[in-house]
Amino acid sequence: RTSQSDPGLVIMTRKKDLGGVPKEQTRIIKNNSLPGEIMGYHRGDNGKRIDEILDGAEHLQLRQHQEKLRGVDCYVIDAVVKRHGKYRLWIDPIHDYHIAKIHVQRRGNDYYNTRILPKNDFSDEMHEILRFQKIEDSWFPLEYKMRNKRRINGSLGIDENIANITNIGLNPDHDALKSFTPDDIPNGATVKFTALPPSNKFLWRDGKFVDEDGREVDVDKLIKAESEKVKKPKPKRK
Repeated sequence: RTSQSDPGLVIMTRKKDLGGVPKEQTRIIKNNSLPGEIMGYHRGDNGKRIDEILDGAEHLQLRQHQEKLRGVDCYVIDAVVKRHGKYRLWIDPIHDYHIAKIHVQRRGNDYYNTRILPKNDFSDEMHEILRFQKIEDSWFPLEYKMRNKRRINGSLGIDENIANITNIGLNPDHDALKSFTPDDIPNGATVKFTALPPSNKFLWRDGKFVDEDGREVDVDKLIKAESEKVKKPKPKRK
């Protein structure tokens, strides 16, 4: 949901849907500047983990001397990856070897996700974890800073953001917490089902799915019909 006037978009995936969550949805999460970086994915790498990207490095070097970052002596890695850019990573040995900081520079003809940056464009991104907290036996990032300077299609832009994680729960009882009870979805929100073609859009109304005329929709029936349509062989041309 982007504003009070926009009821937002809900994407529904059923447990029994074959294939689970589509790759496109997981790629969106991996390419997000907060969860992606914490999980080892740098946005702009099209959902590939940092170690997978560095496997293809033309140049990969661990600096001889460690560099102090907020009181911790971190290992520093420099890498050049063909068509992906220059990478510099600070690895924190005290906090479970998290990537405490990463700086990625891309220039024209480098990939940014699936697109190639034009000749005179660039992207210069820095992500840094400012604060950790130990929960049980593991360290988790709590505060995070991002700076992105770029020129896309001749337009220069600079973004700077700080994000805070307010709560981390390990193995919560989702049934007791009602974590996934959709009681916060406003009426009028657009609803899409991953098991149906993208053209099938519905509206949310009081916990039910309705069409544009307000009539309740039997989604299971539609999914079954779509499945039968796929199974039905196409007529052969004479």
